[in-house]
Amino acid sequence: MDETISLSGENIGTYFALTTGEATFSLNAVTTDANPINMDNPSNLNSIAGEGTLKIAIDPTAALSNLQADDSAIKDFKLKLNAGGSASIRTKAGAGAERIPDKITLDYAESMAIAFSARVNTGANPMGGKFSLKIDSKYSGTIDYSTIQSAANPEDVLNTLTPSITITVKVYDDSGNVKFSKTYRSIEDFTTAFNLSL
Repeated sequence: MDETISLSGENIGTYFALTTGEATFSLNAVTTDANPINMDNPSNLNSIAGEGTLKIAIDPTAALSNLQADDSAIKDFKLKLNAGGSASIRTKAGAGAERIPDKITLDYAESMAIAFSARVNTGANPMGGKFSLKIDSKYSGTIDYSTIQSAANPEDVLNTLTPSITITVKVYDDSGNVKFSKTYRSIEDFTTAFNLSL
């Protein structure tokens, strides 16, 4: 199975455009006897694996750029998202002729960046600045299906799948000089620093 979905070039309302909007997905299965999967009793299913990607880019339209300061404090905005990953399940022989899940492998990464320019005031000496937020996360690992079955608390299993995360925040003045820059190593650190609640 191979699928591609593209919505590139679609407008999102008046002020934003989906410059890039693409998703791909593939799914492959391997059987123990090289025959198609027996859908009534998938006892010949050896493994199944899938891969997927997602690309999104949102840019401003001319309508946003043409807004006057009195109408909008935001004069520019961009968002980019790139994500991709794979997952596979390998089976093993169970009681009798059945096949049961054995190993689950996950490998994925995501990177998202948001940036915008703002006008702080509209007086005789208007001030502005630029803000950027970049979030990167990734995970790679294999877990035994027996571990999932025997877990007393499902949250314990989910915790083993938690990706590593970095969040970088940068603030510039209107001349492009960096006024603030810091990287956070967890969502908790980020929300605490900015007194946010999720």
